[in-house]
Amino acid sequence: MTKLAQEFGWEVTQNDLIVGNQFGLVGPNQAPAIISDRKAIVNSSTGDVLNTPKLGYTPLQNSQLEDAALMMAEASGGTVEGFETFQGGKKVLAFVKAEGHTGEINGNEINDYIVIGNSHDGSSSIFIGTSTTLLRCSNQFAEIQRDFSIRHSGQIALKFEEALGHYQKYYAQRDIMHKKFVDMSKVKIDKTLIASLTDRLFDVDRLAISREEKEMSTRTQNQLDSFNISLEREMTDLGSNLWGFFNAATHYSTHSRGAKGKNYESANAVGNVVGSNANFNKKASGIITRELGILA
Repeated sequence: MTKLAQEFGWEVTQNDLIVGNQFGLVGPNQAPAIISDRKAIVNSSTGDVLNTPKLGYTPLQNSQLEDAALMMAEASGGTVEGFETFQGGKKVLAFVKAEGHTGEINGNEINDYIVIGNSHDGSSSIFIGTSTTLLRCSNQFAEIQRDFSIRHSGQIALKFEEALGHYQKYYAQRDIMHKKFVDMSKVKIDKTLIASLTDRLFDVDRLAISREEKEMSTRTQNQLDSFNISLEREMTDLGSNLWGFFNAATHYSTHSRGAKGKNYESANAVGNVVGSNANFNKKASGIITRELGILA
């Protein structure tokens, strides 16, 4: 896992939302106006506006997230691994190394972390999930608990503190995820199915391309070429099975995906918890889970 900060080092402030004539909302000779039913959520270290929510929005401060991570660590018998800021502060993550976080899947050592996430841009509620790293190649994958979320309203700090007692769900979610990994390794796949899974993952419709007699876009072809490198690497080590294919997807998103072959998000989003890499992994997991239901 990428080295994490030991504290966030910044908070969010709640300021009046003031607009000037650069937005065309007031006339050229009018003074800037305060928007009475909204406020600005601002990154204290950069001055950047992260969100312009209605007045009822209650932010969770980064220091509260740090305290929550410590509480989670104490409750689970673990330690706080660190903190990560994503997208200039729009999203923040805390990682807790729970007791018994190290395990083995199909002969490969893995590390699991409890991840607590918060968005300052209003894009999501506060969430808890798991982040798994395959130590052999540092492939990263995360799953979020769908039944756990806290909205940014009312007594958010109190509700958050009460919810942290449900850390046991982490272990249940981890066990389910590990079982799915083992099940993946038992399902052999041939070249035809590998090609089909790959096309679904990258939304390639080869019949449409053939009917319209046009070439695949350069961007898509480059993505497939890069993914095939991950595919050959992972299946050589893990076998021609769904586990190998899944690790090809997480290897690609962790190490290769992004502009000019550089993973521009993984450097800032430890564990592939949020962002388009997380969505890519989620899509791969969904495709493979459906295939498990057919082939297992």
